[in-house]
Amino acid sequence: MFPLELLVLVTLPAIYVAGGAFFAWPAVSRPWLFVVLTLGAMYLLYIAVFFLLPATPQGYILEATADAKGGTEIITKSTDGRVEPSLLRSFLWQIAAFSLLATPSLWLMIRLFRR
Repeated sequence: MFPLELLVLVTLPAIYVAGGAFFAWPAVSRPWLFVVLTLGAMYLLYIAVFFLLPATPQGYILEATADAKGGTEIITKSTDGRVEPSLLRSFLWQIAAFSLLATPSLWLMIRLFRR
Protein backbone atom coordinates (compact mmCIF):
# COMPACT_ATOMS: atom_id res chain seq x y z
CA MET A 1 0.00 0.00 0.00
CA PHE A 2 2.93 2.34 0.63
CA PRO A 3 3.90 2.88 -3.05
CA LEU A 4 0.31 3.73 -4.01
CA GLU A 5 -0.02 6.17 -1.09
CA LEU A 6 3.29 7.79 -2.00
CA LEU A 7 2.16 8.12 -5.63
CA VAL A 8 -1.05 9.85 -4.53
CA LEU A 9 0.87 12.19 -2.22
CA VAL A 10 3.36 13.21 -4.91
CA THR A 11 0.87 13.62 -7.76
CA LEU A 12 -2.09 15.20 -5.92
CA PRO A 13 -1.55 18.72 -7.40
CA ALA A 14 -1.15 17.20 -10.86
CA ILE A 15 -4.43 15.30 -10.40
CA TYR A 16 -6.23 18.54 -9.54
CA VAL A 17 -4.70 20.39 -12.49
CA ALA A 18 -5.61 17.54 -14.84
CA GLY A 19 -9.22 17.67 -13.62
CA GLY A 20 -9.36 21.44 -14.00
CA ALA A 21 -7.80 21.28 -17.46
CA PHE A 22 -10.24 18.57 -18.53
CA PHE A 23 -13.24 20.77 -17.76
CA ALA A 24 -11.74 24.12 -18.81
CA TRP A 25 -9.77 23.10 -21.92
CA PRO A 26 -12.17 24.57 -24.51
CA ALA A 27 -12.74 27.73 -22.46
CA VAL A 28 -9.13 28.80 -21.88
CA SER A 29 -6.82 30.58 -24.27
CA ARG A 30 -3.39 28.96 -24.57
CA PRO A 31 -4.34 25.73 -22.75
CA TRP A 32 -0.79 24.34 -22.55
CA LEU A 33 0.48 27.51 -20.89
CA PHE A 34 -2.49 27.24 -18.51
CA VAL A 35 -1.50 23.68 -17.58
CA VAL A 36 2.18 24.50 -17.03
CA LEU A 37 1.61 27.65 -14.98
CA THR A 38 -1.23 26.15 -12.96
CA LEU A 39 0.82 23.05 -12.23
CA GLY A 40 3.70 25.20 -10.98
CA ALA A 41 1.36 27.29 -8.84
CA MET A 42 -0.33 24.21 -7.39
CA TYR A 43 2.98 22.60 -6.43
CA LEU A 44 4.11 25.87 -4.79
CA LEU A 45 0.86 25.96 -2.84
CA TYR A 46 1.29 22.27 -1.94
CA ILE A 47 4.80 22.86 -0.62
CA ALA A 48 3.65 25.91 1.34
CA VAL A 49 0.82 23.96 2.99
CA PHE A 50 3.13 21.11 3.95
CA PHE A 51 5.68 23.60 5.30
CA LEU A 52 3.17 25.62 7.33
CA LEU A 53 1.22 22.65 8.67
CA PRO A 54 3.83 20.13 9.83
CA ALA A 55 2.77 16.52 10.24
CA THR A 56 2.36 15.02 13.65
CA PRO A 57 5.30 12.81 14.59
CA GLN A 58 4.62 9.13 14.28
CA GLY A 59 6.79 6.36 15.62
CA TYR A 60 6.82 2.64 16.03
CA ILE A 61 7.78 0.38 18.91
CA LEU A 62 9.26 -3.08 18.60
CA GLU A 63 8.36 -5.40 21.46
CA ALA A 64 10.13 -8.69 21.92
CA THR A 65 8.72 -11.24 24.33
CA ALA A 66 10.27 -14.53 25.32
CA ASP A 67 8.33 -17.57 26.44
CA ALA A 68 9.41 -20.46 28.70
CA LYS A 69 10.62 -22.53 25.73
CA GLY A 70 13.09 -19.84 24.66
CA GLY A 71 11.11 -18.66 21.64
CA THR A 72 10.75 -14.98 20.96
CA GLU A 73 7.95 -13.02 19.40
CA ILE A 74 8.54 -9.59 17.90
CA ILE A 75 5.56 -7.25 17.60
CA THR A 76 5.55 -3.88 15.83
CA LYS A 77 3.14 -1.34 17.28
CA SER A 78 2.46 2.24 16.29
CA THR A 79 2.77 4.88 18.99
CA ASP A 80 -0.77 6.05 18.29
CA GLY A 81 -2.30 2.58 18.51
CA ARG A 82 -2.67 1.76 14.79
CA VAL A 83 -1.51 -1.61 13.60
CA GLU A 84 -0.70 -0.81 9.98
CA PRO A 85 1.15 2.40 9.15
CA SER A 86 -0.56 4.68 6.65
CA LEU A 87 1.18 7.53 4.88
CA LEU A 88 -2.04 9.25 3.81
CA ARG A 89 -3.49 9.12 7.32
CA SER A 90 -0.40 10.89 8.64
CA PHE A 91 -0.84 13.81 6.22
CA LEU A 92 -4.64 14.07 6.30
CA TRP A 93 -4.75 17.67 7.60
CA GLN A 94 -2.29 18.86 4.97
CA ILE A 95 -4.21 17.15 2.18
CA ALA A 96 -7.51 18.65 3.40
CA ALA A 97 -6.02 22.16 3.69
CA PHE A 98 -4.48 21.90 0.23
CA SER A 99 -7.76 20.69 -1.25
CA LEU A 100 -9.63 23.62 0.29
CA LEU A 101 -7.06 26.08 -1.09
CA ALA A 102 -6.64 24.40 -4.48
CA THR A 103 -10.27 24.71 -5.53
CA PRO A 104 -10.46 28.54 -5.48
CA SER A 105 -6.92 28.72 -6.87
CA LEU A 106 -7.90 26.58 -9.87
CA TRP A 107 -11.02 28.69 -10.38
CA LEU A 108 -8.88 31.84 -10.32
CA MET A 109 -6.41 30.41 -12.84
CA ILE A 110 -9.27 29.41 -15.16
CA ARG A 111 -10.68 32.95 -14.89
CA LEU A 112 -7.25 34.42 -15.71
CA PHE A 113 -6.84 32.24 -18.81
CA ARG A 114 -10.42 32.50 -20.01
CA ARG A 115 -10.90 33.55 -23.66
